[in-house]
Amino acid sequence: MTKKRKRKYTKAPAITGIQLLRLFKKAGGKIVGRCDHGYAIQIFVKGQYRITTVQDRSDPIPPTTLGQILGPKQTFLGKRGLLNLLNEHGL
Repeated sequence: MTKKRKRKYTKAPAITGIQLLRLFKKAGGKIVGRCDHGYAIQIFVKGQYRITTVQDRSDPIPPTTLGQILGPKQTFLGKRGLLNLLNEHGL
C-alpha cells in the first residue's frame, strides 16, 4: 500500500472561486453571507478576523482579482500565504 503524496505548490495555480472558497473553509474560514456576486467568508489571519467576498464561479479568477483578494485590504495572506494553504490543505 503506497501513500498518496501531496503536491507541493511553488507557483500559484489557476484557481477558481469555488476552489478558493473550499480552501478557505478547510483553513477554518466560515461563510457569513451570500451576495449577488458570491459569498462573504470570514477567516482568521494574523491575529484578527477578516471578511472578504469570493465569487462562486467555475472559471479561473483573474490574477489581478486574486491579488486583490490576497492583498492587505482584504485577507492579508499574500501569495506566500496562499501557497502555504495549498500545501497544507491541498486543492
